[in-house]
Amino acid sequence: MADASTPVLSLPGDILLYLAAFFRPSPAEVKNGPELDDTCLAACANIPAVCRRWREICLESPSYWSCFVLPKRYVHPKRMLARVRDAPLDIYIEVSGDATIADQAQIAADLSLLNEHDDARYVRSFSLHSHKDVPIAGTLLESAMQVLNLAHTRLEHLYFHDGHPPPSERVKSPAQALVLQSPYLSTFTLRGHQRLDWSPKTCILRQLTHLYLDSFNFAHMCGALADMPQLQTVFVDLGDGQLAQEVDFIPSPKSLSWPALKELTLQCHPIDVPVFWNALNISQSVRVTFIIIDQSPFVSRPRSRTLLESALSMFFPKRGGDTSSPKLNCLSVPCREMNGELLPVRTLLDFYAEGSEEPVSYQDDEDGRVRRMLGRPAMSFWIETKYAYPEAMRYLGTSFSHLDSLHIGYQDDPQIIYGMLPCVFHMSALQRVHIQGGMEVPHLLRFLIGSRVPGLRYLIIEILEGVARSDNNPAASVLRYLDMRFDCDLPDLEYLELRGCDMDEDTELGLRDLVRNLAFSGAEDL
Repeated sequence: MADASTPVLSLPGDILLYLAAFFRPSPAEVKNGPELDDTCLAACANIPAVCRRWREICLESPSYWSCFVLPKRYVHPKRMLARVRDAPLDIYIEVSGDATIADQAQIAADLSLLNEHDDARYVRSFSLHSHKDVPIAGTLLESAMQVLNLAHTRLEHLYFHDGHPPPSERVKSPAQALVLQSPYLSTFTLRGHQRLDWSPKTCILRQLTHLYLDSFNFAHMCGALADMPQLQTVFVDLGDGQLAQEVDFIPSPKSLSWPALKELTLQCHPIDVPVFWNALNISQSVRVTFIIIDQSPFVSRPRSRTLLESALSMFFPKRGGDTSSPKLNCLSVPCREMNGELLPVRTLLDFYAEGSEEPVSYQDDEDGRVRRMLGRPAMSFWIETKYAYPEAMRYLGTSFSHLDSLHIGYQDDPQIIYGMLPCVFHMSALQRVHIQGGMEVPHLLRFLIGSRVPGLRYLIIEILEGVARSDNNPAASVLRYLDMRFDCDLPDLEYLELRGCDMDEDTELGLRDLVRNLAFSGAEDL
């Protein structure tokens, strides 16, 4: 009998290499982490041992060995660097929760091989991951700094998480200056303790498109933030009043030139909002998510509401007064339970209810372009805690009657959902609905999909794991209610997604028959 492997081995070398590459981590996995699949790493190392043909194919391809993982697994770092030659190098360093000082010292020694072989200039991505916030030891941090201080003409992705040492250890690990020379860096994530200090000599990151700065790192970026012409998405955590405490770097008005910015997530105490918002120098309106840190050791409780009102006034138009900031396109504010305090939720809802009822308007700027101005319809809420629901209930029937998007997610008390049903009668403008829950979902569907919500276009129903199931199947309810819409000559839905819904064969066939043109997956969540 002929060898069954012969047809495969007769394929061209580039096809075999393409097949083998499925077993190696992709550049996206290396840069995003936070944990690589050990099975894939083992397979990638063992494929060359299958036979002579596979060994020749893999050893002759530098790109096959370009994923440089530490601590070392299956292939010694020296051997891997010898094979990678001048191919783009993806470095992934993983410090596990049980890593000892000796383990980190060995990782540092292996990482220093890059300097010995002059391979740092070929680095395409660099990822340092600290699991469970394990603080990075000084030897490994020093070795990583030596690599990053080199000129990286190919570096595109940088992920740096150096852990969160206890307060007693932080004074022993002062920030270290870093001169980042990576003109083609496109994505940058900085998390962990404040131990990187970006030197003024750091090159301008003109190709950067995505930036993530965890708490306490903003002040250490200094001039590196000033001019980022391609920056599109930003997450900035300013902590509990960082800018207000006279840190080394406080941006002046319009000093942050980010003309391509589209989305900004700002997590901070309200006291820092005016400084940061006024520092932005942007040429188009952006979508903002404002995550409120409601307590600060630097701010007294009596000032909390005043500071939050001042922060919100920069986003909201006042009733009968000035329009909102031309920088803002849409604002989202998560209503969370913050240390058991309802003050931020109440302040937010009160401020919103007193705002302008004018729809989104348009205004020409000095260059003749049209900018979208914020009216209340551009505002969205995400209610994440049962303590916030009663506060929001007072506003749903009136102040929120114009909402076009509604996300309801609740696991514990269906009475909250039932209490919202009368308010749904007033939401005739609803177009997008995402419902998370259990046995109360079919009751809510009766109101949402019926004739009282004629404009409904997008619907996601999600039955949460661990929630008691009801005999009244949500999928069957969706089928009945869609049939009701058809009988009432209401417009068809454009998108429907069912998650975690048990569905018998008759229900599935009925849904496919009725909504054959709908996509059941592949769209973004509301």
